[in-house]
Amino acid sequence: MSANDVNPLEATVHASRFTPVCCYLYGVLGAVAFLNSEPYKRDRSIRFHSCQSIMFFHVLRAVDMWILVRLISFLSPLALQVGRRVEIGCLGLDKTRRR
Repeated sequence: MSANDVNPLEATVHASRFTPVCCYLYGVLGAVAFLNSEPYKRDRSIRFHSCQSIMFFHVLRAVDMWILVRLISFLSPLALQVGRRVEIGCLGLDKTRRR
């Protein structure tokens, strides 16, 4: 065996450890791709990690959307008040200002 030869058993172990990581690295698309590809869809570990990755990214997206909605609902009244004040000031409709 030369230095460049790879033991097939070591390559299989490396691939079996690296493939579940790819389910998480590539997000939902990677997990769906692994669930649909022939050599991986029969592997129980790959199916588990693919399904867990899909659920994790959907929960993460739901939390992100919840935070975004809360932030917008908090900032929108403030933006409306600032916008009204700027509009009143620009149009000269301020009642407290004397001419």
